[in-house]
Amino acid sequence: MPNIKISGITNTKDAKWAALLGVEYISISLIKDSVKKVSLERAAEILDMLPSYTKSILEIGNAQNDISLKRAVELKPDYFSVNDPEMINMISKKDDVPRQYKYILESSVVREELIREIPVSVDFIEYNLNDENFRKVLEIDFNDNENIIINGDFELDEIVKTCKKILPNVWSIRNIIDKSPRRIDYDKMKEYIREISLI
Repeated sequence: MPNIKISGITNTKDAKWAALLGVEYISISLIKDSVKKVSLERAAEILDMLPSYTKSILEIGNAQNDISLKRAVELKPDYFSVNDPEMINMISKKDDVPRQYKYILESSVVREELIREIPVSVDFIEYNLNDENFRKVLEIDFNDNENIIINGDFELDEIVKTCKKILPNVWSIRNIIDKSPRRIDYDKMKEYIREISLI
């Protein structure tokens, strides 16, 4: 069965609920233009209360300046998620960014043939889907050695069907927080976790 990642966590209450329900990855956005963006101070509060078995992810983008990046590193997340190739270039040239950090790259950032040239440790490639290319992804021949995160705002039955076909390492859930930009729909989260855990 795939692990579950919940993106767009903005407060400690939602993070605590997700962790208690067994969510393996919690993602917090520091990207300037994201509707789910939180301050570094809020991100620190969320990271501090997470149990050790819940992996933390900080989403960073090219809007980050040097000071913000340095402060983000000080929060010591388990992963950095990057959606812009310029950010990878910036990170690779900075001496004060530890190279031991693990990264999640969106599939649009790097082509498979270039993945070995990236000067950071890439643990996952995240494929962002939408309704238009949802059918196409079912035909993708993923590399067996590639760690995959699938990110798509689908109804639960479509998620289950896709997971059975692709067998991703992680499914990233966003649409359980659609009802409000700052709160999770807890009943929906429990339903998604229960059904995905049975795959």
